Amino acid sequence: MQSFKVLPRLCLLLAVAVTACLIVLNASAEIYVIRNKDGSVTFTNRTPRPGQNAEIFKPSTESWSRSATMRLRDRGHLFKNEYAEIIRSVALRVGIDPSLIRAVIHAESAFDPRARSPKGAMGLMQLMPDTARLVGVNNPYEPHQNVNGGATYLKSMLNRYGGDVRRALAAYNSGPQNVDNFKGIPPFTETRLYVKRVMDLHRAYSAAAHGLPPA
Repeated sequence: MQSFKVLPRLCLLLAVAVTACLIVLNASAEIYVIRNKDGSVTFTNRTPRPGQNAEIFKPSTESWSRSATMRLRDRGHLFKNEYAEIIRSVALRVGIDPSLIRAVIHAESAFDPRARSPKGAMGLMQLMPDTARLVGVNNPYEPHQNVNGGATYLKSMLNRYGGDVRRALAAYNSGPQNVDNFKGIPPFTETRLYVKRVMDLHRAYSAAAHGLPPA
């Protein structure tokens, strides 16, 4: 009986050690931010070509975003009309479903433009300072700048993962390096809950946009 008690602990310790080694081995893979001539931004792990306007992306070691609705604020309420023109225009420019942008804003800040996380994420889409700078946001508390910057980053993640919304959301929450390291959604409780939360909200907002009851 004693051997059966020890073995699971050894397996757990081994799994943790292997995971840690994988993270260390993959941590050296740089992610670059390339500013394109049309003003768009691309995130890639490919070495930039000579002459490209590029720099290394250094995400926070903490989660990039904070899901306000996981903590308190919405209580099941959908924000169907807030910042409608900003979301519509940004979605059209960036090429993202406006219902997805609305779902991310809902999960990140519950539509509070002055929201700030304990780690410093700011505004509607909870931009961390380094990410805000990289996507050209000077004032993260200004709604149009914030949504434009957050949507630009999210679009880059969608492009990076071939349109896979779940992996793009995981990267938005925990950083693309973690998604690459784990070859999918990282096994972080917060990230997994975040992805599920935003996907549920996306379905709800898509249904609302088409006048349908929530799925």
